[in-house]
Amino acid sequence: MPFKHLLTPLLDSGQGVNCAIIADWDGEAVDWLPLQREMDDLKIFGAHQGILLSHFRRCLDSRHVGDIEEIMIRTESVDWFVFPITTEYYLALCADSDRFSSMIRQTARKCVEGLRLEFEEII
Repeated sequence: MPFKHLLTPLLDSGQGVNCAIIADWDGEAVDWLPLQREMDDLKIFGAHQGILLSHFRRCLDSRHVGDIEEIMIRTESVDWFVFPITTEYYLALCADSDRFSSMIRQTARKCVEGLRLEFEEII
């Protein structure tokens, strides 16, 4: 399942995104595009974002607030984003802190829409 054609615009947007990874709910990497990361580090990053997403889903489901559309974690130097694609897959991004977070989120949502369409064709 090569999805690099959908991930490339995220990294080429000039918005500070330096890595993107698609993973399944078990944390297994499906596809990725690293720029400034080692591949193993990127896979670990992606798996940990899935753990966070799973924890948030369990907490929020019990409160009946609806499905998670995205998670954003801001640190001093980087921003992390997690976007569920389907119930079984998600997209995780890492970007320079506070660069263009609203633009990144908008671009990522378009990517997620394209990924959902591709996943529907596969499934």
